[in-house]
Amino acid sequence: MFQLPRSRCGFTLVELLVVIAIIGALVGLLLPAVQAARESARRTGCLNNLKQIGIGLSQHVSVHEALPTGCEGCDYRVPFAEKTNISWNLHLLPFIEQQQVWQLFDDSKSIWDADNLQAVSAIIPTYLCPSSTGEPRTSQQLGLTDYGGMAGIEGAGWNAPPDSIHLRHPRALGVMLYEVPTQPSEITDGLAQTVAAAECARRSITIEGFQHDYETEWANGHNCLAQGQNTPINVTPDNEIYSHHPSAAGVVFCDGHVEFLSDSIDQVVLLAILTRAGEELADER
Repeated sequence: MFQLPRSRCGFTLVELLVVIAIIGALVGLLLPAVQAARESARRTGCLNNLKQIGIGLSQHVSVHEALPTGCEGCDYRVPFAEKTNISWNLHLLPFIEQQQVWQLFDDSKSIWDADNLQAVSAIIPTYLCPSSTGEPRTSQQLGLTDYGGMAGIEGAGWNAPPDSIHLRHPRALGVMLYEVPTQPSEITDGLAQTVAAAECARRSITIEGFQHDYETEWANGHNCLAQGQNTPINVTPDNEIYSHHPSAAGVVFCDGHVEFLSDSIDQVVLLAILTRAGEELADER
């Protein structure tokens, strides 16, 4: 009896290898596109966080006629037990829809006081860049931040001597100072030309050979960048502007607008927009 030829089942080894090669090529083509789409979404989320911070700063100015003090109770001349280290971020809470956390905080006490632990241990999404996914969100029970206020060049920080020229020379200063609030009239370079806060993702700072992680806590006023920008953007997280975004970092200006600054920005221009009264030209960004 005549029989039809049997149909072949399965693939030959060569065909299987061809299919695997095609799938691998497709994955190779699609993966960068997927990663780019995810990074684009993360960048949008980061800019939205910075925009919320900018709105909060503007509302703080409307209510208090000044930007929030970078760090209250950080004076190096005061015994540690008497310091409060209250950050500018704490004062923004009522203006970024975090009134509940703000109401839990007693600003007459230190951020480390047991009565304030519930408040300062809160995770504030607005203070966390989406590109820091997978990174720790608390440090020693305090919530972390990926954004720091701009205090100015070296000498404007907690360890500056009382007669430091940088403490009284506005050309050296940013807007998030230690112990002193900044009024808009003091930002003579222009609100739209002066950075208020910038990314400092998982910031670390090394002092006398020891790394200090507290610089990343949102409630801790030491998250202000007070040693200047000695390198280009994204070179080091050690007390300078740094992000997990490729080739750029987000900043918010004193007028509330936000930008991603390229890590190829001219260093002179970068330093110009980080100070409030340097009378520099900072249009080439």
